[in-house]
Amino acid sequence: MGAAGLTPGVCAAVRTGRSLFPRGVVFTEAAAAMWEQPLPVAEEQHLAGAVPRRIREFRAGRHSARAGLARIGLRPELLLPAPGGGVRWPSGAVGSISHSGRYCAAAVAPAALAAGIGFDAAQRTTVTEVMARAVCRPEELDRCERDPYPAEERATLVFSAKEALYKALHPLTGVPLGFQDVTVTVPAARLTSGRFWARVLAPGPLSGLRVQGRYAFTATEVLTSVVLSHHPTTGKEPTR
Repeated sequence: MGAAGLTPGVCAAVRTGRSLFPRGVVFTEAAAAMWEQPLPVAEEQHLAGAVPRRIREFRAGRHSARAGLARIGLRPELLLPAPGGGVRWPSGAVGSISHSGRYCAAAVAPAALAAGIGFDAAQRTTVTEVMARAVCRPEELDRCERDPYPAEERATLVFSAKEALYKALHPLTGVPLGFQDVTVTVPAARLTSGRFWARVLAPGPLSGLRVQGRYAFTATEVLTSVVLSHHPTTGKEPTR
């Protein structure tokens, strides 16, 4: 076993996950006990009728988030679901939770550090060829086909990047975004780690918004992150 009761493979995932975030963002991966430990009654009530897998994921995510919040000096009594998904984070904090199979982690930070955080984890082959047609835009499908990497893994990276963007933006804006409303560009993509650009194409208040994110592959997952700054800067989006 590795640190904090985690297996070596999971410890490697934690190190990889931490690399996706700037200093000040706390990244916490769920330890084994977190998947089973009950939550406060008010949170458990939201699990009424849920299947066992959903119960375990919900518990692991909340416990991971609490552990991270404690490290920035916050100990909220409850972490209730927010409208439209996500979490009602305590005043003074932003964060994001994601789970994928047997993997779950949370990223949190003081609200003074970031305007929003999006974190997503997906198993490397989550997006099948059929699913890719719904998740990816035509230009993204074309890049998936031309890349010298498995198309399913490349499509899963696009899927996860869009999820991370939505998780970062929605708590701030309340604007719904579909998969076809965003295009993701991954320059010089490699199945290790790197950066991506996400651009909103849908008409509306977010139209034209460009955000840079990070990604990393572990042995079993693709992890993506978006951290929104209070003082966004413009940058050149790759044309690939």
